[in-house]
Amino acid sequence: MLSRTASELFWMARYLERAESYARVLDVTWKLSMIPRHSQQSRIWRCR
Repeated sequence: MLSRTASELFWMARYLERAESYARVLDVTWKLSMIPRHSQQSRIWRCR
């Protein structure tokens, strides 16, 4: 019984840590998407 509870707590913590990592990635991506881009840079990326 104790082993099962410990195992479930371990996996719960692992998935929680993974969710936090994804949340950080989404947060950084969202913040980077809010940075205005220069029109010249946009044209360079579109041409390639």
